Order: sequence, then structure tokens, then C-alpha cells
Amino acid sequence: MKPLVPFLVTAALAGLFPARAQIPDGARYVIIAPDSLASAVQPLADWKTRKGALARVVPLSIAGSTPEQVRSFIRNAWNTWPLRPDYLLLACSPAQLPGYAYDDDSYYGDMTGDYRMEIAVGRLPAQNRRELEMMVARCLAYERYPDSSDTAWYSKGTTVVSDDDSFFPDPYYLPDSRYARQLWLDAGYTVAESLYNLAGDSTDQLVAALNDGRTFITYRGVAGGFWWNPFNTFVPDYTWHNRGRTPIIISATCETITLRPGEDELGNLCMRFGTEESLGGAVAYFGTSQSGMSISAPRSACYRGFFSALFVESISSLGQATLRARARVDSLFHQHDRYVEWCLLGDPDMNVWTAAPRRIDVRHDTVVQLSEPELVVTVASGGRPVQGAVACAWMDTSVYALDTTDASGLATLNVDATLTGTMQVTVTGRDLRPYEGFCRIASAGGPFVTHLKHVIADPPPSGNGDSCAAPGETIAMPLWVTNRGDSAAAVVTAVLSATDTLAAITDSARSFGDLAPGDSAYTGDDGFRLSISGQCPEGRTITLNLRCASGARVWDSHIYLPVGTPDILLTDTSVVEDSGNGNGRFDPGETARFIVSLFNDGQGTAGHVRGILRSYDPRLVVTDSLAGFGSIRKQAGVSNDSDGFEVRAGRMMPETEIPCSLFVTSSGHVWSFGFGVIVGLMAVRDPIPDGPRIPPLYWGYDDVDTGYAEHPGFSWVELRNAGTRLDLGDNQTVQLDLPPWFGGFRFYGERYAQFSINANGWVAPGFTTYTGWNNRRLPYPLGTPLIAVNWDDLYPPMGGGIWYAFDSAAHRLTVEWDSVHYRSPSTRFDKFEVILFDSTQAAADGNDEFCYQYRYNHNMKHSTVGMQDSSGLVGMTLLCDSVYHRAVAYIAGNRAILFTTDPPMVGLEEGRTTLDADRFTLQAWPNPARGLVRLRWNPGGEAARLTVSDVAGRTVLQSSSIIRNSTFALDLRSLSAGVYILRLTAAGQSATQKLVVQH
Repeated sequence: MKPLVPFLVTAALAGLFPARAQIPDGARYVIIAPDSLASAVQPLADWKTRKGALARVVPLSIAGSTPEQVRSFIRNAWNTWPLRPDYLLLACSPAQLPGYAYDDDSYYGDMTGDYRMEIAVGRLPAQNRRELEMMVARCLAYERYPDSSDTAWYSKGTTVVSDDDSFFPDPYYLPDSRYARQLWLDAGYTVAESLYNLAGDSTDQLVAALNDGRTFITYRGVAGGFWWNPFNTFVPDYTWHNRGRTPIIISATCETITLRPGEDELGNLCMRFGTEESLGGAVAYFGTSQSGMSISAPRSACYRGFFSALFVESISSLGQATLRARARVDSLFHQHDRYVEWCLLGDPDMNVWTAAPRRIDVRHDTVVQLSEPELVVTVASGGRPVQGAVACAWMDTSVYALDTTDASGLATLNVDATLTGTMQVTVTGRDLRPYEGFCRIASAGGPFVTHLKHVIADPPPSGNGDSCAAPGETIAMPLWVTNRGDSAAAVVTAVLSATDTLAAITDSARSFGDLAPGDSAYTGDDGFRLSISGQCPEGRTITLNLRCASGARVWDSHIYLPVGTPDILLTDTSVVEDSGNGNGRFDPGETARFIVSLFNDGQGTAGHVRGILRSYDPRLVVTDSLAGFGSIRKQAGVSNDSDGFEVRAGRMMPETEIPCSLFVTSSGHVWSFGFGVIVGLMAVRDPIPDGPRIPPLYWGYDDVDTGYAEHPGFSWVELRNAGTRLDLGDNQTVQLDLPPWFGGFRFYGERYAQFSINANGWVAPGFTTYTGWNNRRLPYPLGTPLIAVNWDDLYPPMGGGIWYAFDSAAHRLTVEWDSVHYRSPSTRFDKFEVILFDSTQAAADGNDEFCYQYRYNHNMKHSTVGMQDSSGLVGMTLLCDSVYHRAVAYIAGNRAILFTTDPPMVGLEEGRTTLDADRFTLQAWPNPARGLVRLRWNPGGEAARLTVSDVAGRTVLQSSSIIRNSTFALDLRSLSAGVYILRLTAAGQSATQKLVVQH
């Protein structure tokens, strides 16, 4: 990636303004995007610049790879750029750039360090080029090309309320919704409807409203990831066909936006739904990324502040309206969490429609003279002047001017042009249909001959024939000149020169004859000729001067000649299922076509492009590794749809990521790209890995994961009147010493001799005085390891109490919360327990296992179920505030969940083979394996001995004792990577299994 020149708009305005443009330094609108997706967001940057918000696209390689680095870049821009940013758009998925602390995008707009935002921040959470191009097209369709055939939907809005207590309804939900609807009605809305769960309304009605077209859809009520029953099924799917009628959704409730990599919640899905052709889903989504209790009031303040900004204060910018909403929260409550939890998915500079877009009558001169630098623009609608409209004029390298219309609808732009040409004129404003027109700058009082256009011809043998200048080439430059003046130019001649020592002009003069006003002339196909030095660096722009003359009159024109070779980027990958179960994804055991998209970000054409795909894991076999892409011109992209690679997936855990490389070649150039191919999709009947590290250590298996040997069975251990009762008060923690026979408790490699039990549904290995009742998604830095069985604000004095019991015969410690009541509502209670197994029952690597069991689930709406290590950086969340991990079954009565470091044998999607009960058979998993492998055989219980041989037949490992169980863990860390043969013998019988060892 080329370095960014300070204070010059060299990224966002490429093709609009060359680096020498006489335009303001800095930018009002900064867009940060992954390097490979920067070109996909360029059309939005171009439009923002055209309407007056000078835009600049900054790749992540320059802005930074972490939230801290990116904010540092933005702060530097805000403090040093002459034209400093008002808006920031993160065109990044959370996987590409997460929110700060995984839930805060406000962080990027805080320029002074007090958590309050000075810059309006929005995010387009696209995961790939296709999604980003769709989101950009949707933003442009909403703001630049508003629908003129169907304007009724611009005056329609829907509020949605879901209250979970009909006896004591929330005091804010319904009043807030009425407040919004009254503002809509006062603004002339024809539809301002209310949907309410306690009135019997449903998702079907809401989807019908969406498809009919709504400018706003709002939600107040209970939520967590998705809205609450019955609106929990309001999720983008085939029933959504709102096409270009895309609403702004306001979700004033607990988190429905996630800024964590790999997660999906309602807001993210609404933004990613749709295609460039259909443009469905939502154009923007304003909601929260955090959950909590008893915080309806600050959510109400933000909800009302947002609509007050739009309909009372007449703010038209989406981002500015969100800043006003946050300011209301801060002024009333002054709570950091309630301020930063709000996130905007969408374009922060977008003009929000609060009424059907009005057509405007824009008048301005179609020609201005170089000697008269003012352009007067008048704006009216319905015969009345329009105040506050923004007029912007720009042209090539020399003009960028703005003004706002006054009470008489008049704007005066100082165009101050130094060259003739055509300016683009744009007018935008609150509820105004954008105007786009042109105005020509001319020279009065004689001829004015300048460069019009040129082409590059570089045929072999002196060039590579890609119509681009490259180091070491000799090129021809045919060009056209034009007379922009009002008089004829007689006997026009032109001389081309270069001040750059890396370019030599070898044929510099041409004659064009007489040129009438507005006419043009051509050099002929041979044109001027010049040679580019072989030492010319990639990406250099050579400045040429074309001096045209007619008699005593002379005119100079600059020509900017970029020099370079191709530079290929990998912009997207996708897998197309060719044969398999027909579910549209690449699952274990299936064969598929692998499609990649390439983009040429260089200054030369890449010819005869070929790709070679390599897999570095035997579980993913590349059966067709070659693909042709043809030629890729500069700033163009292609994919190998018609010549896809072919890959076959073996047996593995769903969502296993296989490392691969793509090598791309073109005329002596080679590019290599590393990436991962994800096979399968984790589902309810799969175990949950911890994270975010790879590979996982702990896995969570619930009792429905019947395709895995490790899944538990439910077997309730009742402790009431059978164990020891702990008289715990509210939020109290007590500590227990583990008896010697327990062997300590080894958790994430650390061994603990004590255990702490808390009133709020969790235990902690070791000694802790932590008493937390405010549950969090795990991992979270709490200063203690945590085993969260049902972490919520519980009140042990009500209910059957908290019990524990050590059982040496069963090798376990059991802790039971016996029908303990919740703090809110205090009438509800749940019964659950955790069983911690001693060191004799440890997993193959020595870490101990534990199991959660639930007798029933009456009120686990706001609970956290999960676990984490002592650092608070590794763990897993199965449930948090009603949001389930996709591999977790709903926690109903008689549910069991086992946590172990024994890895999955195989998932259901992998087509697991079962052992034949009638034959002596051997099975190893995982295969390929790293570190440890587990073995299983039939018939179980037979005395057996194991040997491991290399491919030459040499014994490299054998069991040191007779194996008497039906499962066995084998340590492979002493073996080199390669293929081995396992042989198990017992009672005169033997079974073999091939095993691939990786490190």
C-alpha cells in the first residue's frame, strides 16, 4: 500500500481530484475501510464530496488495526487537519475492526477523552465486498436517488412495543411510542401505527408494514440480541420484500447490535440483508450493544431525543440526530454506559427523510467566465425560496466551492477557476430531492486552446500492450486539444515537455491547423512519443506540460501520467456447494467450487492471470487447484466463477477453519495470499468452543449433542436436606477448602485448592471476595475465573437455599441453588446446580470437568450461562440476556451441559460412522490430530494393547499398560508430523486405523 500524503485527499478523491488539486486540505467525512474493500465504498465517498461533505477513504493499513490505533488516527486528523472531520464511517465488520471493548463505537468519535462524541460515527458492518457494495448502493438509493414513483411510504411510520408484564407495564414503553407517533402526525404522516404484544399484534403485521414501506420502525420493550415475543421472529428472511423502501430502525432496548467478531444480532442482520438488485432490509439501525436492568428511563431519553432532533429541531443529518439523542441521555443521567452503549449502523451523514422529498427549482448560469469567479445559485420549491439548502460546485483539479442559501433562496459560490472546463453543481437539503447539474467555465475575448484527453499506446516490443505506462516502456500518446474560447484559433501548434528526469520526450511537436470555438483536433494515432526510465518507481505520477500556441497566444495544460505495474488484491472468497445435502453451504464430507475475487489496484494491466490454490490441512483436499482469470485492467476486478477451484472437505468439527494459500501469477509477477476456509456451520447439536483463541481448549457439550461421544446425560443430584446448606445473604460469597481426595481442581492449567460459591448463581475456582450480581457476557475481565451456572441478581433468603455436598465415592462436589428467587421479579425462581468432578475424572490433558444441570427454567431472561479463565480473556458464553449461542439448545427442564477439554470426536454434519457392535473395531478422533488423540473401540471393556507405527512399519509408540476401558487418550507430542498406523490387539483380535499427526 502506498503511503498517504498528509493533508491531501489522495484516497477518497482518486479520479475526482489529483493530488495537486486546489481543494481544501483534510476532509469533513472520513471513511475507514479494509484495504481490499476501499474501492467498494468509493461511490459513497464520491457522492458525499459532490454534495459538499468532502470525503476521504482511509485504508486500515494506514488508520491502524486496533481500536486504539484508529482513534489515534482520527484524533490526529481532528486536531491537525485544516478541514477537520465531522463524520466518521467505519466500513468494516467487527471481525475487521471491532468496537472498543467489543461493544463501543462511540469511542471512535470521542476526540477529547471525556467519552462524549465530537464526531458522528456510523458503521456499515459488511463482511465482504458484495455486502459492502449492496450497503453503499442502498445508501445512495435512499439519499441521492429517492423513489419518485412511490412517495407514500415517506409519510408512514410504525412503533412496536413488547411488555413482559401485563399487570405492571413499563412506564416508558407506550408513552415513548406515542411521543414519536404524535411528532409524525404533526409532520403530516398518513400512517402512524402502533403494534403492541398485549393487544395481540404479531410479527406478521410488522413484516406487512415493512413491505408496505416505512420511514421509521421503532421498538420499545424487552430484548436481548433480538426483540421479545411475539416479535422475536422479526428477522430478515424470504418474507421481507420491501425492496427500495428501506426504513431507519430505532431499537431502544437491550442489545440488538453486536460489535464482537463472529456474532450476529438483529441490527447486524437487518443491515446485511438484501442485494444490489433488491435493496431490502434497513438503510440504518440505531440501537444499543449492552444489556441491563431497570434502565428504561435513559433509553427513553435517547429515543425521544432522536425524534425531537429530527422533527422539532429540524436536524436533517442522521449522525447529528444521534449526537443530540446521546446528549439528552448525558444531560439527564450522566452515565458513561448509557451514553456509549448506543451504536449507529448506517451512513452518519445521511439526510433523513421526514416527509416525501420535494422537487426543487434550481437556477444558475450555464456558463461563467474565467474573469468572473462567482456562480449564483437560486433554489425554490413550489414557487417559494428555500433557505438552508447546500450548493456545491466542483471541477477537476481547480474548483471546490460551497455556500448555503439564505432566506431568499440565494447562494453565491466563489469558483475562482484558473482553467476552463465543466463544473458539476449539486444542491441538497432537508427533505429536498437532490439537484445535479453542470456549468461551463469559459474564456471570453478570444481563443483558449487546452488539452482535452489522451490515450496510451504501448504495443510490443517496446511495451506490454496494456494501455498503461510502465517502467522501461516507450509509449505513444495520441491526444486531442480543444478550443474553449469564443473565437477561432489559427494555425495551432503544440509542444509536449517533461520536467521529470525519469521521462524523456522523443517526439514532442504536433500541428493542428485552425480551430473554431468549441472544436477539437487530434494528433493522429502516432501522437507524441516518450520513454519511461526503467528506474521509475511503481506508483510515480509524471507531470507533462502541453504548450499550445496560436500566433502570439500561448496556453499551458498539465497532463498527469501515472506509471506502474499491476498490483493484485484478493477482495473476496466464497464457496459454492456443488454436491452435498443441498443446504447451500460447504459442510464436512462435501465437494464444492471455491470462487475468489481479485482486484487490480495498480497502474498497469495484469495479463494472463492464473491462480493456484493450496490447502495445508489434509482434511481439505484441493482436487482442482488451477484457475484462469484472463486479463485484469487497472482499477478493475474479476472472479473465477466460470473456472472455479474444486475442493473436498473431510471429517471435521463444523466451523473448522482450514488454512489455505492462493498464488496469483501474471507475466512474471507473483502475489500470494493466505486465508482460511471455514467448513460447516455450528448448530444446536454441536458443542461450543471457548475463545477467542484458536484452537479452543474447553468445549461445552449439552445433552442434545448426541452425535458426540462426550455429550452428557441428565442425572439430577438432589441436595435439599442431603447436603450442607449455606446461609448466604444477598450478593454474598463464601469459600470452601477442597478435601485432599479431590486432588485440587485444575482449570485452564491452574490447580486450585479452594472453591468460592456466590449467591448469584456462580462459583469460582480458588479464593475470591468478588460478589458481582450484574451479569456480563464472558469472557470479561472480572479479576477472577468464573463458572457461571445461572448468573443473575438472585436473592437466596427467598426459596430453598443454596446447598453443597462432597461425594468421594462419586468423585464430585455438587452445588445446588434450590428454587432461589430472583431479585426482579421476586415472585420467580429457578432450580439448578453445578457438579465439579475430582482429578480422577479429569479430561485427557489433566484439566478437570464440570457439568451444569437445570431442573427447570422459569425466568432465565437476563442470566449469563458460561465460564472463563482467570485472565478474563478466554471463555465462552452460552446464554446472556436471552441471546443463545447458536450451538446451545434452549435451557429447558432436565437440561445438562458438560464442560471438558476433551475435543469433539466428530459432528453430526460430518456423517459420523458408528462402531460395529459385532466386530472388533477401532476409531480415533480427531483425525488429523495435534497433541492428543482419543481412541474408542468395540467390544468395550476388553483388555487391549496399543502400538503406533510409522509408514515404514517401525514401532514408534506403544501403551505402557493394558487398556481396560472403551476410551483412551494418547499423547502424540513426541511424534513428528506425518502419517501413522494405530494397531489395537486384544484376545487374539486386532484392528488398525490410519492417523495423520500435525503440529
